[in-house]
Amino acid sequence: MDNYQQPGQGQPQWQPQQPQMPNNSNNGFCIASMVIGICAVVFVCVPFLPIVLGIVGIVMAVMGLKTKGAMHGMAIAGLVTSIVALVFALVFVFGLNEFGLGACYMCRPVPGF
Repeated sequence: MDNYQQPGQGQPQWQPQQPQMPNNSNNGFCIASMVIGICAVVFVCVPFLPIVLGIVGIVMAVMGLKTKGAMHGMAIAGLVTSIVALVFALVFVFGLNEFGLGACYMCRPVPGF
């Protein structure tokens, strides 16, 4: 009976550890910038809407990139899509107006005046 050990003696007790969650305090900015950037690209043909969405997406992406978190990829995607949508929207609204193809109705010359 000398070889008999009580349960739990001589062996270390293993306790499963809870997984560490990343800091989710500002990951909402990263997700929001990506969603707003995608919406800005989708609505690039609507006058002035993608300009507003692009600016908001850029601001949120910069705020998301300033924080330490695991979702920097989404913030970068939001930044890129917002910039692309903003450039295309500015070209669509103002740039093509010189050729009569722009969407800026207020900028078009009125015939006869």
